[in-house]
Amino acid sequence: MNSDRTESDWQGLVSEYLVCKRKLESKKEALLILSKELDTCQQERDQYKLMANQLRERHQSLKKKYRELIDGDPSLPPEMRRQANLAQLLRDSQDRNKHLGEEIKELQQRLGEVQGDNKVMALQCRRTIMHCELLKSKEVQMDNCSYQSHAFEFPGPLLANLNIAAFVISYKHGVLPLIMSFMLHQLTVSQYLCFIWLSKDKTIK
Repeated sequence: MNSDRTESDWQGLVSEYLVCKRKLESKKEALLILSKELDTCQQERDQYKLMANQLRERHQSLKKKYRELIDGDPSLPPEMRRQANLAQLLRDSQDRNKHLGEEIKELQQRLGEVQGDNKVMALQCRRTIMHCELLKSKEVQMDNCSYQSHAFEFPGPLLANLNIAAFVISYKHGVLPLIMSFMLHQLTVSQYLCFIWLSKDKTIK
Protein backbone atom coordinates (compact mmCIF):
# COMPACT_ATOMS: atom_id res chain seq x y z
CA MET A 1 0.00 0.00 0.00
CA ASN A 2 2.90 2.32 0.86
CA SER A 3 4.45 1.50 -2.43
CA ASP A 4 1.32 2.65 -4.16
CA ARG A 5 1.81 6.25 -2.92
CA THR A 6 3.34 8.62 -5.34
CA GLU A 7 5.92 11.27 -4.73
CA SER A 8 3.30 13.96 -4.91
CA ASP A 9 1.44 12.33 -2.04
CA TRP A 10 4.59 12.31 0.05
CA GLN A 11 5.23 15.94 -0.71
CA GLY A 12 1.65 16.82 0.31
CA LEU A 13 2.05 15.02 3.60
CA VAL A 14 5.37 16.75 4.23
CA SER A 15 3.84 20.16 3.51
CA GLU A 16 0.91 19.45 5.90
CA TYR A 17 3.38 18.37 8.58
CA LEU A 18 5.35 21.58 8.16
CA VAL A 19 2.14 23.66 8.42
CA CYS A 20 1.09 21.86 11.59
CA LYS A 21 4.57 22.31 13.02
CA ARG A 22 4.51 26.06 12.34
CA LYS A 23 1.08 26.31 13.96
CA LEU A 24 2.31 24.42 16.97
CA GLU A 25 5.34 26.70 17.28
CA SER A 26 3.21 29.82 16.98
CA LYS A 27 0.84 28.55 19.66
CA LYS A 28 3.79 27.66 21.81
CA GLU A 29 5.15 31.20 21.47
CA ALA A 30 1.70 32.63 22.29
CA LEU A 31 1.51 30.39 25.34
CA LEU A 32 4.93 31.59 26.49
CA ILE A 33 3.81 35.23 26.08
CA LEU A 34 0.64 34.57 28.07
CA SER A 35 2.61 32.83 30.80
CA LYS A 36 4.96 35.81 31.02
CA GLU A 37 2.01 38.20 31.27
CA LEU A 38 0.47 35.97 33.92
CA ASP A 39 3.70 36.09 35.91
CA THR A 40 3.79 39.87 35.59
CA CYS A 41 0.17 40.17 36.75
CA GLN A 42 0.84 37.90 39.69
CA GLN A 43 3.84 39.99 40.67
CA GLU A 44 1.82 43.20 40.44
CA ARG A 45 -0.95 41.56 42.46
CA ASP A 46 1.52 40.62 45.15
CA GLN A 47 2.93 44.14 45.21
CA TYR A 48 -0.53 45.72 45.50
CA LYS A 49 -1.47 43.26 48.20
CA LEU A 50 1.68 44.14 50.10
CA MET A 51 0.98 47.85 49.70
CA ALA A 52 -2.59 47.35 50.87
CA ASN A 53 -1.40 45.45 53.92
CA GLN A 54 1.15 48.16 54.68
CA LEU A 55 -1.49 50.89 54.35
CA ARG A 56 -3.87 48.91 56.53
CA GLU A 57 -1.24 48.47 59.19
CA ARG A 58 -0.33 52.13 59.02
CA HIS A 59 -3.97 53.11 59.28
CA GLN A 60 -4.43 50.88 62.30
CA SER A 61 -1.34 52.31 63.96
CA LEU A 62 -2.43 55.90 63.28
CA LYS A 63 -5.90 55.12 64.52
CA LYS A 64 -4.45 53.63 67.67
CA LYS A 65 -2.24 56.65 68.23
CA TYR A 66 -5.14 59.00 67.59
CA ARG A 67 -7.30 57.08 70.05
CA GLU A 68 -4.55 57.23 72.62
CA LEU A 69 -4.28 60.98 72.10
CA ILE A 70 -8.02 61.40 72.38
CA ASP A 71 -8.26 59.23 75.47
CA GLY A 72 -5.42 61.12 77.04
CA ASP A 73 -2.73 58.54 77.42
CA PRO A 74 -0.98 59.26 80.72
CA SER A 75 2.30 58.18 79.23
CA LEU A 76 2.22 61.09 76.75
CA PRO A 77 3.59 64.51 77.66
CA PRO A 78 1.00 67.08 78.81
CA GLU A 79 1.72 69.31 75.81
CA MET A 80 0.84 66.57 73.32
CA ARG A 81 -2.30 65.72 75.23
CA ARG A 82 -3.28 69.41 75.25
CA GLN A 83 -2.70 69.66 71.51
CA ALA A 84 -4.76 66.54 70.93
CA ASN A 85 -7.60 67.94 73.01
CA LEU A 86 -7.45 71.24 71.15
CA ALA A 87 -7.46 69.44 67.81
CA GLN A 88 -10.49 67.43 68.87
CA LEU A 89 -12.26 70.55 70.07
CA LEU A 90 -11.49 72.25 66.76
CA ARG A 91 -12.92 69.36 64.78
CA ASP A 92 -16.00 69.27 66.99
CA SER A 93 -16.52 72.99 66.59
CA GLN A 94 -16.14 72.73 62.82
CA ASP A 95 -18.72 69.96 62.67
CA ARG A 96 -21.03 71.95 64.90
CA ASN A 97 -20.61 75.08 62.77
CA LYS A 98 -21.38 73.09 59.64
CA HIS A 99 -24.51 71.69 61.23
CA LEU A 100 -25.57 75.14 62.43
CA GLY A 101 -24.97 76.58 58.96
CA GLU A 102 -27.32 74.02 57.48
CA GLU A 103 -29.93 74.82 60.14
CA ILE A 104 -29.58 78.56 59.41
CA LYS A 105 -30.18 77.95 55.70
CA GLU A 106 -33.27 75.91 56.51
CA LEU A 107 -34.56 78.57 58.92
CA GLN A 108 -33.97 81.32 56.35
CA GLN A 109 -35.94 79.36 53.80
CA ARG A 110 -38.79 78.86 56.28
CA LEU A 111 -38.65 82.55 57.21
CA GLY A 112 -39.02 83.52 53.57
CA GLU A 113 -42.04 81.23 53.24
CA VAL A 114 -43.63 82.66 56.41
CA GLN A 115 -43.04 86.24 55.25
CA GLY A 116 -44.73 85.43 51.97
CA ASP A 117 -47.71 83.94 53.84
CA ASN A 118 -47.88 87.02 56.08
CA LYS A 119 -47.98 89.33 53.05
CA VAL A 120 -50.83 87.34 51.55
CA MET A 121 -52.74 87.35 54.87
CA ALA A 122 -52.17 91.10 55.31
CA LEU A 123 -53.51 91.76 51.82
CA GLN A 124 -56.56 89.64 52.55
CA CYS A 125 -57.11 91.46 55.86
CA ARG A 126 -56.92 94.86 54.16
CA ARG A 127 -59.42 93.74 51.56
CA THR A 128 -61.74 92.42 54.26
CA ILE A 129 -61.50 95.68 56.25
CA MET A 130 -62.20 97.76 53.14
CA HIS A 131 -65.18 95.55 52.32
CA CYS A 132 -66.53 95.89 55.89
CA GLU A 133 -66.09 99.68 55.83
CA LEU A 134 -67.87 99.86 52.49
CA LEU A 135 -70.78 97.80 53.85
CA LYS A 136 -70.88 99.94 56.99
CA SER A 137 -70.96 103.18 54.98
CA LYS A 138 -73.78 101.78 52.86
CA GLU A 139 -75.73 100.83 56.00
CA VAL A 140 -75.20 104.32 57.44
CA GLN A 141 -76.42 105.90 54.20
CA MET A 142 -79.47 103.65 54.22
CA ASP A 143 -80.18 104.55 57.88
CA ASN A 144 -79.86 108.26 57.09
CA CYS A 145 -82.25 107.93 54.19
CA SER A 146 -84.71 106.01 56.35
CA TYR A 147 -84.44 108.63 59.10
CA GLN A 148 -84.97 111.47 56.65
CA SER A 149 -87.97 109.74 55.11
CA HIS A 150 -89.56 109.16 58.55
CA ALA A 151 -88.40 112.33 60.30
CA PHE A 152 -91.64 114.23 59.69
CA GLU A 153 -94.08 111.35 59.87
CA PHE A 154 -96.47 111.40 62.83
CA PRO A 155 -98.79 108.73 64.12
CA GLY A 156 -102.33 108.71 62.76
CA PRO A 157 -104.14 110.16 65.82
CA LEU A 158 -101.47 112.82 66.39
CA LEU A 159 -101.62 113.82 62.73
CA ALA A 160 -105.41 114.06 62.90
CA ASN A 161 -105.24 116.29 65.98
CA LEU A 162 -102.66 118.50 64.32
CA ASN A 163 -104.89 118.78 61.27
CA ILE A 164 -107.86 119.80 63.42
CA ALA A 165 -105.76 122.35 65.32
CA ALA A 166 -104.43 123.78 62.10
CA PHE A 167 -107.98 123.90 60.71
CA VAL A 168 -109.31 125.74 63.77
CA ILE A 169 -106.45 128.24 63.73
CA SER A 170 -106.92 128.82 60.03
CA TYR A 171 -110.68 129.19 60.50
CA LYS A 172 -110.25 131.82 63.23
CA HIS A 173 -107.83 133.80 61.11
CA GLY A 174 -110.03 133.65 58.04
CA VAL A 175 -107.70 131.61 55.86
CA LEU A 176 -110.01 128.64 55.52
CA PRO A 177 -110.05 128.53 51.72
CA LEU A 178 -106.22 128.35 51.62
CA ILE A 179 -105.84 125.13 53.62
CA MET A 180 -109.01 123.30 52.59
CA SER A 181 -107.35 121.62 49.69
CA PHE A 182 -104.36 120.63 51.92
CA MET A 183 -106.41 119.11 54.71
CA LEU A 184 -109.41 117.49 53.08
CA HIS A 185 -107.48 114.53 51.76
CA GLN A 186 -106.15 113.78 55.31
CA LEU A 187 -109.38 114.28 57.33
CA THR A 188 -111.44 111.40 58.69
CA VAL A 189 -115.25 111.31 58.51
CA SER A 190 -115.66 112.86 61.96
CA GLN A 191 -113.13 115.54 61.17
CA TYR A 192 -114.95 116.27 57.89
CA LEU A 193 -118.29 116.62 59.70
CA CYS A 194 -116.66 118.97 62.20
CA PHE A 195 -115.36 120.97 59.31
CA ILE A 196 -118.86 121.27 57.80
CA TRP A 197 -120.37 122.28 61.18
CA LEU A 198 -117.79 125.01 61.68
CA SER A 199 -118.38 126.24 58.17
CA LYS A 200 -122.14 126.46 58.79
CA ASP A 201 -121.54 128.16 62.12
CA LYS A 202 -119.39 130.79 60.46
CA THR A 203 -122.02 131.30 57.76
CA ILE A 204 -124.80 131.80 60.37
CA LYS A 205 -122.71 134.33 62.23
